[in-house]
Amino acid sequence: MDLNGISGLLDANETCALFLSTKNASPQFESMIFYDVEAYIYAYTPEDIGVALVQIAEYSKRGFWVAGYITYEAGYGFEHRFLSHITTSIDPLIMFVAYKKACMIRDDTTSILHWLNFVSQQKQYSLSALKKTLTYEKYSEDIQSIHRYIANGDVYQINYTFPYSFKCEGDTFALFAELHLKQPVSFSAYISDHSRTVMSLSPELFFSVTDGKIITKPMKGTIARGRNCINDNYQAEELRTSVKNRAENIMIVDLLRNDLGKICKTGSVVTSKLFDVEKYKRLMQMTSTVHGSLVENVSVKDIFSSIFPSGSVTGAPKIRAMEIIHDLEVVPRGIYTGSIGYVLPDSLMMFNVAIRTIVVDNATRSASMGIGSGIVADSLPDDEYLECELKAESLLAGISVTSLFETILFEDNDFYLIDYHIDRLLDSAQYFDIPLTRSAVVSYLNNLKNELRKNCSYRIRIIVDQWGCITSESRDYHSDDGAKDIIISAVATSSNDIFLFHKTTHRSLYNKEYAHYSGKGYFDVIYLNENKYITEGAISNIFILKNDVYYTPPVECGLLAGTYRRYLLEKSTLKTREKLLRVDDVSDADGVFMCNSVRKLTRINRVYADDGSLIYDAQMKSRDEK
Repeated sequence: MDLNGISGLLDANETCALFLSTKNASPQFESMIFYDVEAYIYAYTPEDIGVALVQIAEYSKRGFWVAGYITYEAGYGFEHRFLSHITTSIDPLIMFVAYKKACMIRDDTTSILHWLNFVSQQKQYSLSALKKTLTYEKYSEDIQSIHRYIANGDVYQINYTFPYSFKCEGDTFALFAELHLKQPVSFSAYISDHSRTVMSLSPELFFSVTDGKIITKPMKGTIARGRNCINDNYQAEELRTSVKNRAENIMIVDLLRNDLGKICKTGSVVTSKLFDVEKYKRLMQMTSTVHGSLVENVSVKDIFSSIFPSGSVTGAPKIRAMEIIHDLEVVPRGIYTGSIGYVLPDSLMMFNVAIRTIVVDNATRSASMGIGSGIVADSLPDDEYLECELKAESLLAGISVTSLFETILFEDNDFYLIDYHIDRLLDSAQYFDIPLTRSAVVSYLNNLKNELRKNCSYRIRIIVDQWGCITSESRDYHSDDGAKDIIISAVATSSNDIFLFHKTTHRSLYNKEYAHYSGKGYFDVIYLNENKYITEGAISNIFILKNDVYYTPPVECGLLAGTYRRYLLEKSTLKTREKLLRVDDVSDADGVFMCNSVRKLTRINRVYADDGSLIYDAQMKSRDEK
């Protein structure tokens, strides 16, 4: 079955389970779809849980492909003292389906992403009424309670969670497709039946079993992405060396080693990797890898009863942590922090930790997703709450990069500052996980160069889409050396906006305002950030001249490191410096200049505030000096 066939199966609204892996990891889900139902396997009561797990194994041994989910609350069924925690519900504790057929998706990752992109553009969905179900006051109160439990020696850590709720109208697979495009992961799942749809964008492996070997990769420790690749490295090192995050990670590693010891041969449980940092679109997460050799005849029931739920979503010690979670969290977690996966006829098993997971009621269109973080003794409520918001934003927003581009001057039969342009393009490509090599760019430019007329100047726009495909646009260029006026925008930018540090087609504000103000005769429009520091223009970087030194804002203010800006700072004979600049610095400047690699350094005649008042006038400055 090809990808179009899978689309048809999904469109038919038949019960099916799709698993996708589009981010390299080892191990990872096989990209495959299960369909054609033989039987449903449900557990609604504690007594049903063991029976359901035995049925999963039996159907697998009979040659069926079994896939589904086990909820967090099912974990109470593995501990006698917790049986009273399981309340009657219309939702199952366990839901698996034995399928007659399964199809491996043999297409490469790029083809799968192209398919998802096509689906997301052809079908529509909408999200609305997003809200937290927990106030900050209640959250802070519960964190203080957890701190008391830790101080009293009950636990070392609690993974505290709460849900978001929202409405999801339209095509749920279109939502899944777009989310997967924005944040490729190794353990995503889309499971749909007539009553509900489950979409999991999990980056975390709970466990895999192959040839008698079991592997688990607990994920603990989160930090936001940097603004570029260099800053990413600093962020990764900060996460890797964070005392708090290392303590959280090692606690869960020890817990899982203990859990695996119940079902593995003595001495076989090993931590093969510790404190690995994995990069995702909006954040980085720290993982470790633990594996062991299973004892003979271990069953699906044995595995889940010994290690479920994952220690990464409970805390340590696990049993006491689960008691505290039950007392504090007012809403059942359901599928969130449970596990989604499959058991194949050859006994291969693969299950994720069901984080970054959305559940949609197909009848009411109400949806929910859980968010949480690990709380230890020195956790601060503000920081943890922000981490939860970052995770929610990561799930529903992601980062969608339409294309990267570079605007290059071609003159004297060559591309101006071409090494700087290629450096910046490759840095952004690496940052956004776009497959691109220097040789590919150079080869494309060499071919393009042969198509251009000799001894002519061109403004070249090189475009690289998210698949690494390169295209270009060219037009004749004639310089304009006349004096220019610029205006300050009334809209503040954010120094935390990642897109400001990369040249992408995600620039609607800049495009809209440049079109508006250039139509009024302005050369460019410049921006202030949230702290009222000057950043850049829509198409240029800014320099001001004061006492024979040319000053430009540092990149940290929220701006693109322009190639001509780089040239001026690194190679020019002019005295140049980076400096925080405010509007008063422009008013007091001896000269104001805008620059980019096409127009180079352009002297500005007048600078206007957003209300039209004059801030700087070069002619008046000249007369005053005389």
